[in-house]
Amino acid sequence: MSEGVPLPVLGLWCSWRDLSPVDPDGDLARVLATYLPRCRWFASKSREIRSSKVESVHRIGPVSPEITDRTLPFFLCVLLVAFGDGVTERYLVPLARVPHGRVEPKARIARMESAGNEPDGLELVDGLYLPEMGRALLSLFGPSEGTAVDAMGILTTEAFERLGRSWDPADDPVLFRGEQSNSSLLYGGAFMLKCFRRLEPGVNLDLEVGMFLEEDALPRIVAPLGGAILGKTPEGEPLTFAILQGFVANRGDGWSWMRDTLKKGVLDSDHGGVLASGPYGEKLMRMVARIGTRTADLHQALARDPHDPDFAPSLLTRPDVDDLVHAVGLRLEKTLELLKRNLERMAPGPRSEGAGLLERLPDLRGMVGRVHAGESGDGYKIRCHGDFHLGQLLVTPEEDVVFLDFEGEPALSLAERRQKSSPLLDVAGMIRSLHYLSCSVLGDSPNPGEVSKTHRWFIEASALFQSSYFRKMESGRPLLSDRARIDPLLTLYLLRKGLYELEYELNNRPDWVGIPIAGLLDLLEK
Repeated sequence: MSEGVPLPVLGLWCSWRDLSPVDPDGDLARVLATYLPRCRWFASKSREIRSSKVESVHRIGPVSPEITDRTLPFFLCVLLVAFGDGVTERYLVPLARVPHGRVEPKARIARMESAGNEPDGLELVDGLYLPEMGRALLSLFGPSEGTAVDAMGILTTEAFERLGRSWDPADDPVLFRGEQSNSSLLYGGAFMLKCFRRLEPGVNLDLEVGMFLEEDALPRIVAPLGGAILGKTPEGEPLTFAILQGFVANRGDGWSWMRDTLKKGVLDSDHGGVLASGPYGEKLMRMVARIGTRTADLHQALARDPHDPDFAPSLLTRPDVDDLVHAVGLRLEKTLELLKRNLERMAPGPRSEGAGLLERLPDLRGMVGRVHAGESGDGYKIRCHGDFHLGQLLVTPEEDVVFLDFEGEPALSLAERRQKSSPLLDVAGMIRSLHYLSCSVLGDSPNPGEVSKTHRWFIEASALFQSSYFRKMESGRPLLSDRARIDPLLTLYLLRKGLYELEYELNNRPDWVGIPIAGLLDLLEK
């Protein structure tokens, strides 16, 4: 909140140390409901909040004698929000009380009663902006002396002690500024505490997959899991407040690294040669091949235990393909209807391409129908990443990759995201991400009828990613059928992903809508 906008006033009926239990419909619920829409991680900015209720408050602290009494204890608050359309969502808001001016404006939630030695008063703030609360949260995973934990469960793994050896207690935890849907605290080169802002009852996929892969052999392709902070709904359903992971040294996420390198490759290729032949082009292609290989490693690791019912591979059947075809068919009609309604407000270029895509609706239906009429294909379905793209991996200093965020496609329910799919689901996601990358980089402007240099790179990169992936898959568990029977199913997953992207861009980033339209038109030409 900017300094010119007054904060709401919080009137507590109890002392700060007795915040839990709290009046569920009182002032705290009111001021938190005014804070949520200002946060990047709030998922429903387009909805109107009808009501808010404090579902639970969990006390944490104290942990350090030199921290003043006015800032402690800290709390993890679960807020239940109801919207005008009948949807309800839970959000986690870490709370702290500090003197005015202690934290940056975006962390300030409400003004509180002034104190005699605090002439400017006290404020309720988002506690993740305070190093003291970061320390209190990390202390939950260690010995319990000096730390109060109210109605929460703490999980630690065998890796916790090993990871903690590189943590210097003299270092302050730092709030990572690059996330949107969640918030993470960085503890030097030792830990990252990922706090889930929107809470879903049930098994947390990041935690579930992290625990499963923690036992896998090297090469390590996911961040090591150190533990988790757990809670429950009033009905007893599990909630995951946060997971503690080992910090992964990196040169940035895959999207940023590839984008910056591709831009340099485009500039380098302007001096002659093709994009993939210069030093940056060669570097890019090595990374594309590595991502293909590591994606296969990930799928093989996820399918390694035939006895675990949540992860054991199962045959991909004709009914499975029929269900996928039906779902893609429904999404096709819904998304193109949305495109039709938004066509007139689009920029001239995307509008023209969008109109062309609408004219090809019979061809798109035919593409879906051909998969339905064809063979089901052999192969298996496994637990996949589900929301696979370049932003979901880190590039290590050695230019290897580590995969992140196994929460799945945000638009799907938790049950849908836990379902097993063909590994081609993730293959399609990475192909689409490479296409987004090529379209987002300013390359050459070809003459009419020519293919741009960056798009030629995408064609080469997509082929290399697939060849590296399939080559590595052939040396492991036989999860896929032969390549001739793979292509129709991969095409269907590419169509599914392209339609998801088109709907997302129409609703959130209209300036990017031309990218999925171009991808869908390319798919038709293929």
